[in-house]
Amino acid sequence: MEEQSSRLQAIVDEKGRDLLDEKLRSDTLLHKILPKEIADTLKKGTRPNPESFELVTVAFMDILGL
Repeated sequence: MEEQSSRLQAIVDEKGRDLLDEKLRSDTLLHKILPKEIADTLKKGTRPNPESFELVTVAFMDILGL
C-alpha cells in the first residue's frame, strides 16, 4: 500500500513540475510578443485599458516554429 502511495506521489510531483514548466513557457512567450504591462494585466485575468497613440505601425505576421 505504501509503495503504491509513493508511486502516486511521484506521478503527482512530476505532473506538478510539468505544469510549472508549461506555465514558464507560456509566460515567456507572452512577454516576447506583448509589452510587459499588457502581459502582466492579461496574466491577472483582467482586460487591459485601451490606449491611443498618434503614430503607430501595425504588422501582421505568421510566426513559424512556435
